[in-house]
Amino acid sequence: MLAITWLSLALFVTSQAELMGLLRCSRTEKDPITKLELFWPKFMVFERRLKHGDWVRLSFGFRREVSIDSALDFRKYDRRLNLDENIITLHMRFIEKENRLSINAHDTPGVWQNNEQSIPWRDNWKRGSLLKIEIRYRNSMFEIYEMTSMGTLLISKFLNRHRDTELITATGDFFYITEAQLICYGNDPEVGR
Repeated sequence: MLAITWLSLALFVTSQAELMGLLRCSRTEKDPITKLELFWPKFMVFERRLKHGDWVRLSFGFRREVSIDSALDFRKYDRRLNLDENIITLHMRFIEKENRLSINAHDTPGVWQNNEQSIPWRDNWKRGSLLKIEIRYRNSMFEIYEMTSMGTLLISKFLNRHRDTELITATGDFFYITEAQLICYGNDPEVGR
């Protein structure tokens, strides 16, 4: 019986592994950013869970042929669940038809917080454009920035109610991630104080 349980768990992990990519820690923001293939993994697992002071940088483009309605989700990683069933700790949904970016998170699995933020659509968020965002993780919040030629611009600060954030997923087929970087400044006394 134990052998059957172990075998099914191994097959489950193996089947999920094809969809997963590992995002390793960079020591500083000056380290090279990870370039991703056009068909990037559906789930990117962090080398370790996020700690206070960590940064995550992503570059992604919106496809030209369809209206933008795509989301990036930061999630907990409970290995007993399917990857897309893990609790969402930060949800960023770009909705072109509604001219807004919706930011929210789960309170409990599958149940959204009553804390949604609606950020007005920016002119440079358009089909075919490339966006660069930076998420700075704090114990109490996510700070979300857009990196532009004019500098780093604050998009939002969103309260964090969850302790563990361990992976990124995407929903919608209307954009693609080209670069990703996990900068492990976590708990460094020189960062974010």
